[in-house]
Amino acid sequence: MVKHYAAICLALEAIHVESGTTSCEARGLLLTFGKSSTLQFLLVLQHFLQPLARLNKTLQSSTWNIASAMAAVKATVSTFREDLALVRVSNAIPEMKQVLNAVNTFYSLALKGHHTVP
Repeated sequence: MVKHYAAICLALEAIHVESGTTSCEARGLLLTFGKSSTLQFLLVLQHFLQPLARLNKTLQSSTWNIASAMAAVKATVSTFREDLALVRVSNAIPEMKQVLNAVNTFYSLALKGHHTVP
């Protein structure tokens, strides 16, 4: 989702320009997606959901036994505990701001007609 954030905003803008029921819905979504807090929330969700998706795939494997599965769960939980430490969160904020600035720059250039993909 985060990787395609700018493209989603551009698509919503294109839908909004057209008239009809979907135009109003697209405008509402565009206003929501246009907030920096939305992108920050998506970045945080991505940070936590990616390891869970990997764990989910791992646990569905038929080649793993119960001991391996428990080790994978413990490793994922341990990673989350480390990530939730205040130091890690504060270190991640500059990276999140960089992504946010890059997306905002791309989105504003695209709206001005510079349709270049970084």
